[in-house]
Amino acid sequence: MGGIQWNTVPGDKDIAIRVLNYLEDRRLLYVDRDMERASYAVVSALYLRAHLTSEINSARPGRTLEQSLRRVRAACRKFVDLGGPRGRNFKPGGETEPHEADPFGLALGDLRTTIGFEIALIASKFELDIPDELASILPLNADGDGDGDDLQTLLELFDYRDSDPNP
Repeated sequence: MGGIQWNTVPGDKDIAIRVLNYLEDRRLLYVDRDMERASYAVVSALYLRAHLTSEINSARPGRTLEQSLRRVRAACRKFVDLGGPRGRNFKPGGETEPHEADPFGLALGDLRTTIGFEIALIASKFELDIPDELASILPLNADGDGDGDDLQTLLELFDYRDSDPNP
């Protein structure tokens, strides 16, 4: 079974730093869901998609960072599509029954999970520090010991292979 090959190229680390700095300022990714308005969240995801497109165009095609940024952009597109125009599909009291799950909460959770995973991969590969705001959406260090074993377990689970041991 083949995995994604992780190769870094000169310049990609600079792009990764810019992307993490941009993501750090996106409330959509870490503010409590109840404090986030659906319409603003959809607009934020649209801005994030546009920014990622610019960064993808700067990254080396077919390499580690470009692939990861494309997955983040796809997650944003899915979130926007689920929300509909101005987030109307996420409005309280929409087409859900009282016992059904909140579509905004579910979509936001999916978005944060995907982006958190990609942030973990990028930061690990390029040996970058993760801003505190973004650390809340990372799918690692569940045991809190910070030894990195959780990330390695995730990489193995999803069959991500690092063919370039030097970032």
